[in-house]
Amino acid sequence: MANPRPRGFEPIPERGQALFWDRRTRQRQLVSTIEPCRDRQRHRRKYAEGELGEGESFYFRGPDGALNLRAQNLVLFVQLAEGVDDRTWTYHLRAGDYSRWLREQVKDDELADEVSNIERDKRLSLSESRSQIKGAIARRYTGPA
Repeated sequence: MANPRPRGFEPIPERGQALFWDRRTRQRQLVSTIEPCRDRQRHRRKYAEGELGEGESFYFRGPDGALNLRAQNLVLFVQLAEGVDDRTWTYHLRAGDYSRWLREQVKDDELADEVSNIERDKRLSLSESRSQIKGAIARRYTGPA
């Protein structure tokens, strides 16, 4: 049988803090700040600068499959995105390929959601869509460690 939450048990005061409660005495013991996991930062660096395998990489192929430009990390993705022709960029943008890759291979649902909104915004110019996707990636992966 699970122990019920004690009376007067307040929610965790802030993100990144923990409240300890002694089940025997039923007293709140301590509020502590939790340090972010360093493995998560290492995990993020893998996607930013590391090398995803061939099956996990993004490929700029274009509508005719004429290209085969492999982005095995987010840094290369941004570099290639800046250089591919507008037709190739638009093809992948309208197909939702960028957000799909971010969700399925980079495993970042928040970034994928943000990019998906950019992909669907038909009011954006191609230059604006590139700039916004690049900015979204930079905010999440190349900010302070």
